[in-house]
Amino acid sequence: MRCRLPSVAVVMVTAMMAVATAQEKNDKGGNMKNYYYEKEKTSIFAMEYVPIGHLRTDPVVTQTCLSDHVHTFYGPPKLHPSVTYEDLRSSDETFHRTSGNLLENQSLYWHPSFYRVEEGGSKTLVEPDWVTVYYAYEQGGTQSFPEGFRMLTHPASGLDLTCYKYTSEGNGKTVYDNKESNQQKDSMKEGYQGGSCQEMAASIVFPTCWDGTTLGTEGDPVSHMSYGIGLEGGNLESFGYSNVVCPESHPIKLPQILLFLRFADYEGSRYILSNGDGSDWHADYIMGWEESFLQGILDGCGVQKDIPCGGTRLRNIFGTASGEPHSWNAMAETLRKNAPRANTRCVTDEAVTQVEVIPRGECQGEVLSDACDQYVLTLEENNTYNPSLVTCLFITLFTAALFAWHSV
Repeated sequence: MRCRLPSVAVVMVTAMMAVATAQEKNDKGGNMKNYYYEKEKTSIFAMEYVPIGHLRTDPVVTQTCLSDHVHTFYGPPKLHPSVTYEDLRSSDETFHRTSGNLLENQSLYWHPSFYRVEEGGSKTLVEPDWVTVYYAYEQGGTQSFPEGFRMLTHPASGLDLTCYKYTSEGNGKTVYDNKESNQQKDSMKEGYQGGSCQEMAASIVFPTCWDGTTLGTEGDPVSHMSYGIGLEGGNLESFGYSNVVCPESHPIKLPQILLFLRFADYEGSRYILSNGDGSDWHADYIMGWEESFLQGILDGCGVQKDIPCGGTRLRNIFGTASGEPHSWNAMAETLRKNAPRANTRCVTDEAVTQVEVIPRGECQGEVLSDACDQYVLTLEENNTYNPSLVTCLFITLFTAALFAWHSV
């Protein structure tokens, strides 16, 4: 879809005003809300995910070999380095399409994996218990990601980890206690080790301003995107503002994506990343929507923090938009039992957990096949009939009965 771009003069004036106002805000020690509109004027929808797999690939950076470090993926079980938009959209089985709770979103997301350092020095890969993926947009003023779009972001703010505790209000409702005094933020240079808490969270915000021409597929998955003026930090505070002013070089507003990782019942162990100290905290994205469906949401859906209008809810997961924090772990466990997992052994047989040394090295090691079926079925699918699973169980039972008969 072609966009009618504003004139250069209008863009320049708007950008200059935004920069001047941002500078005034900085000079006065004000808050970002003083020069951008309130976040409540932005539409936000949310989807819940569990990991689909962990391995040393990065389809945005290296399409023919293994990547530098291990990543944790969310979405369809398609983690081969050469995966394309068409691959993500190719599954004809509902169960296989995504590890999230929205059928229509077959996008793939990933980030460097987290590891727990054990007492003896070995490293154990730690999965987030679940991840909430948020999309923020100005209804009627945001363009869909185009088919084939991909991006990588490594925000200047690096990685911050925050420990949350749940507290009870006088009405008996349990809520986040996220006051500054209860936030624990630290560098990962020596590994993160904070006090125990009910939820340790990490987040990353993708840029929202697009140059309008390149898809991130030309060997550069970064420079076609930019953060809004004054929002370059890419931290949690920068997410969800309306009236975002894009730079002249990147005039088109796309949805802003936030990955919010949740580690339940953090016990105070030392955590490190697969790629180092957290200064290169980053995340990748390959668009997997039907473009017209996503555009319809952006034009006409004002939903707040639940799956978008017209979406198909999977596995009966309502997520963090409903219920109270103490019920979210049960929600995540239900999602985990009913989501698919990728068979990564057809890509690489490299061990990624319970290792003395976390595997590193771009294009070091072997990709075992050019393409492969990465599906692994679970035994639960939210009471949805699964012919392949039923057939598998029937064959197993029949074979066991036949063996028993021959043994008589």
